[in-house]
Amino acid sequence: WKAKTIIAVQSERTEKGRGHDFVRFYISSQPMNAEKALQATRSHWSVENHLHWSLDVAFREDKLQARMGFAGENLAVLRKWILNMLKQNKSRNLSMENKRRLCCLNDDYLFESLGLFI
Repeated sequence: WKAKTIIAVQSERTEKGRGHDFVRFYISSQPMNAEKALQATRSHWSVENHLHWSLDVAFREDKLQARMGFAGENLAVLRKWILNMLKQNKSRNLSMENKRRLCCLNDDYLFESLGLFI
């Protein structure tokens, strides 16, 4: 596909009294004006933030420290796959964290959750 729009978003963040500037670039196949481009980038970050929040709640991802080789990346892929697997299982009205725990405690629930992908 051909890029129709290139977007640069400059943002500033202050953390612990220090200012940080960021520039993020996006490429789109859709022609966009500035307003639509801003809406698209905010929508993108909304999805990213929700995914990060879900992973942190279910797996306490912010506290994990796998740093050897590709271990961190591999575990992140597994956590995203497991999160999607648990979201698909609607048999019980539980939080993601409780669904994850139930998979550890109850083989039937684990196999039921895995069965959605097999």
